[in-house]
Amino acid sequence: MPAILDEERVTLWLDSSTNETAQLQSILLPASNDLLRAISVSNRVNSYKNNDSRLIEEASISEPAAVDRQLGLFDDYSE
Repeated sequence: MPAILDEERVTLWLDSSTNETAQLQSILLPASNDLLRAISVSNRVNSYKNNDSRLIEEASISEPAAVDRQLGLFDDYSE
């Protein structure tokens, strides 16, 4: 999990003279729910070859069609 710090706490975090564990522990708090947002993105983000603004566009997630039986290893459930 990355450390997400506000501007005031960044200085303390980057200060090499700060070596008190308690002091650093006090700024490592979970981020508020309104700060971060999870969105679905294209699987294009998985390749370093792709580097354009479409990588951060929200992608829709389509659910596979309901199947009345258990799928086999090589079954194709796409329509």
